[in-house]
Amino acid sequence: MPANKLDEFTVRVQACVSGLIGTEKCKSYGTSSKPVGLLQDFADADQLKIRFGLMTGTYGKRKSGGELRKNVARFTDEVNAADGTFTGSAGIVKSINLMRISRYSYSDPGYGGTDGCPSGQNTWVNGKCSDWGNPMGEMFLESLRYFVGGQSPNSNFTSDDTSWIANLTVAGPGSIRTVPLRLHRPAVAPLPVPSPT
Repeated sequence: MPANKLDEFTVRVQACVSGLIGTEKCKSYGTSSKPVGLLQDFADADQLKIRFGLMTGTYGKRKSGGELRKNVARFTDEVNAADGTFTGSAGIVKSINLMRISRYSYSDPGYGGTDGCPSGQNTWVNGKCSDWGNPMGEMFLESLRYFVGGQSPNSNFTSDDTSWIANLTVAGPGSIRTVPLRLHRPAVAPLPVPSPT
């Protein structure tokens, strides 16, 4: 632990304790009971109602686009059906758990020496000030490109973020967009064309 940090603590919380369950949502996995949320409610092995994917911004190109962290798929590869624990496989849970503020210097304090981001700056280039930026429009564009199918990621948006966060991966190029989403429109009768009067 750095000398200028006061202390670090590990907090453990009990959840889904028999007799204490109130409004929290719990689910039985074998002999264990685990708290659950949206992903388990709709994409667990006994549900399979929706498939989820994850698109996030990047640290290396934090002003541009985003990266596909998990292809749209079932959630079953991320939860152990026997006991409800997360498997640690590359995907939604692992990516979100790995993301954090990176390259903050406790000795400065700030981002100046470690991330090329001195205070008071009002513009940045990609690769600097990696924790700032929120390119939601371009991330949405990349998501649409994904759903169209057959499109490779925009190289202007891709970034190897492992130098910022170790083990933060993207969905491999061999697996990206292999099955395009087919959207079905309901059959609608054409509207009658009014006759000129």
